[in-house]
Amino acid sequence: MNSRIKLPSLPGNKAISISTFVFLSGLFMGIFMAVTMEPSEKEAIAEHLLSFLAGDAADVSFIDYAQTAFRKNAVLWLVIFTGGFTVLGAPLSMLPLLYKGAALGLSCTMSTDGIKLIMLSVLPQNMLLVPLFILAASFALSYAYGFLTSKKGGIEKANLPQKAGPYIIVNIVMLIMLMVCAAIEAV
Repeated sequence: MNSRIKLPSLPGNKAISISTFVFLSGLFMGIFMAVTMEPSEKEAIAEHLLSFLAGDAADVSFIDYAQTAFRKNAVLWLVIFTGGFTVLGAPLSMLPLLYKGAALGLSCTMSTDGIKLIMLSVLPQNMLLVPLFILAASFALSYAYGFLTSKKGGIEKANLPQKAGPYIIVNIVMLIMLMVCAAIEAV
């Protein structure tokens, strides 16, 4: 029995295209939601965003804020990660992309005096988080649909470590990157 685990390869173009499409759909959904809102609703959301972003930031330590940011993004990652282990769960791994896109689309289209504050607090960590989530969802799709395309209709238990190893390695690296993104967000 070969106990070596091969290094993961990048998911196919189809998986990356599907993941990107789902994220962009969420982004446009958030933008269209902001466009169709009443001005009073927009003001209420903009005030909430500004109070959230500039509120008690001085009272919260770097470690506490980074832990909160990590927990928030780790929940989204966990949905993607667990969705990759089953064929039926693979579409669920797209939900965090849809959510992340809608949240970014909505928050970036709020036209207030504090747009600079919103952009400075939303943009830096999401320049790393968005590609990270798209890649994580692409790996989840590729891994889950690999079950469907296997020759025997499933994975033999003896081959499970060889099949799951690369997927778990990639997700451990992505979890470490989530920690980096949380530190960037806390700064």
